[in-house]
Amino acid sequence: MPAASGGPLETDHAHKGSGALLLDRRFWPLFWTQFSVGFNDSVFRNGMMAIVTSSAVLFGEQLTILGLEAVQLNAISTLMLIAPFVLFSAIAGQISDRFSKSKVIRWVKAAEIAVMGLAAVGFILAALGMPYAGVLFLLGLVFFMGLQSSFFGPSKYAIVPQLLDDQGELVSANALIELGTYFAVLGGVAVATVLVLLPGGLWWLGGAVVAIAIAGYLVSRWIPAMAPENPDLKISREPFTSTWDAARILLEDRDILQSVLGISWFWALGGAVLTLLYTYVEGTLHADLGVNGVLTGLFAIGIGVGSIACEKLSFGRLEIGLVPFGAAGLFIGLLGLWAIGEPWAALPMDGDSQTLHTIASVATKPMFYVLVVDLLVLSAAGGFFMVPLYTLVQDRAKPSERSRVIGANNIVNSLFILLLQGGIVVLGGLHVSEPVIFGILGIINVGVAAWIFFRVPEFALRFFAWILSNVLHHTRVVGEENIPREGAAILVANHVSFVDFLIIMGACKRPARFVMDRKMSKIPLMSVLFRLARVIPITSYKEDPKLVEQAMDTISDALREGWIVVIFPEGGLTWDGEMLPFKSGIERILERDPVPVVPMALNGLWGSFFSRKDGPAMKKPFRRGLYNKVWLTVEPALPPDGLTAEGLREVVHGIWSRHPQHP
Repeated sequence: MPAASGGPLETDHAHKGSGALLLDRRFWPLFWTQFSVGFNDSVFRNGMMAIVTSSAVLFGEQLTILGLEAVQLNAISTLMLIAPFVLFSAIAGQISDRFSKSKVIRWVKAAEIAVMGLAAVGFILAALGMPYAGVLFLLGLVFFMGLQSSFFGPSKYAIVPQLLDDQGELVSANALIELGTYFAVLGGVAVATVLVLLPGGLWWLGGAVVAIAIAGYLVSRWIPAMAPENPDLKISREPFTSTWDAARILLEDRDILQSVLGISWFWALGGAVLTLLYTYVEGTLHADLGVNGVLTGLFAIGIGVGSIACEKLSFGRLEIGLVPFGAAGLFIGLLGLWAIGEPWAALPMDGDSQTLHTIASVATKPMFYVLVVDLLVLSAAGGFFMVPLYTLVQDRAKPSERSRVIGANNIVNSLFILLLQGGIVVLGGLHVSEPVIFGILGIINVGVAAWIFFRVPEFALRFFAWILSNVLHHTRVVGEENIPREGAAILVANHVSFVDFLIIMGACKRPARFVMDRKMSKIPLMSVLFRLARVIPITSYKEDPKLVEQAMDTISDALREGWIVVIFPEGGLTWDGEMLPFKSGIERILERDPVPVVPMALNGLWGSFFSRKDGPAMKKPFRRGLYNKVWLTVEPALPPDGLTAEGLREVVHGIWSRHPQHP
């Protein structure tokens, strides 16, 4: 058996990490194409806003557009950018499902060249001494930039599973996309700010947005050609009909729906934090734009670090057990910003103007570094929150509907952003300070996380599975690819400890229904999660024949719905480390529903805190210390025909006894 790789929860299936993917012909063209879209959008919008905010320097007088201040103009610009996502994302999803996604991406990038060509006209008008006309012209183009992005989004995310068929690579790709998105935005801010203040800078800006668009299109030509995933799909030309179709698809899968709500919450939260930073820096920190630039940059860096760390800690799999870490980090970061409050006093007035702290002056204050750490925790938590959720949506959505699911996600994202931005405007109108708003957002975040975990208990259960497999134990999975990616199947294993199901849950990429002893399913606190996770309780026929028949019916229903069902045929935990005989219930199940049976064996848990060695389980903490080695060996599925309980036990016993660390 080849050596495992990746980390504590190891598998024998190697996958490419984020660094290797950036050099992989399948992925790097898409990465740099999507980077160019975010980068150009940021250069364009920040260049437009810089004309207004720096108009006194550029033109000798402060420019006011339609009587609006720069902050109000920025809000209108954001609204115009988001509106196309609400109106057209569903149609964009249909087009992406209907046609080749690589072709759709190239069509969108070609359209971007046209839009940026017009944007160059707006910058040139401002350069020629007509800033008012130039900004109005550019403001009108924001809608079309949003339209272009709304058609790009579904193809960008939905093509990734087509390009990368390994789940570990999918996690790495999403980590890189999140990293690239935020750095593209940050880089666009820096480039626009520098160019607009250079001699002839507005001419340079006009040329830059066109050049970036052309470069992005040329890179998109390298994206591998992909076949359409739903070529017979009829495209609706009516936004509301297509939106309802996308909503219907979302509502069909509870896990995907809750993941979309989580993604949308973070996009809205991240946008709210970045929006609040501007007024927080000046009004609460009494600092200048240089400090704002540093904190904004740290936020982007934190997102990148969190995304890559999430990828590394996923160990080559979709690991939604990391989402609770992200939710906790978001709460800690937001609560920290509230607790920090106003860390230092304002400087004395200089005549009629307020003197502001610079980055050099705040760097001498210890509380600045507390603020930096807090902001990094907050933003890094976003990476832990987003990467698994996006991967889950991509992995579990049907290929023929994947783009429409992403389109629906973009609609929900936009609605969340509008709702949260509107709430910030209302709170600002009530003169609620930025630290208090951060605290309010933290409390809302707890509610959002609790709702998601309650609706999809798999998140919380996989959190415990991740802790158990990677912190309390060193778990290696051998033969993970033998677990079917789709279709009904029964997984059978020996029963060594009270946490066997969590070890198997951590190894199984798909949701599974576990058949569990009724007494175990009633463990305090955990019983709530077991019930929400639709665990199937069972007992002996002698003890409660009615419950056994109910369990058999439930197992049959689950298999007919295409679930994986996990069974421990011994019917109870071993008392001496040796395998017990298999009960005949497995034969009844297969007679009713003849599905493939995947034999597995657990080794290394005997003698642990959760086993019955030397007496009742969970009575003697740290029997063997921490980080003990555990193995889960999975072998190819067996056909159900003629399979008996005794024969299946021999297979599982053979796997179990071959392991050198038996038992």
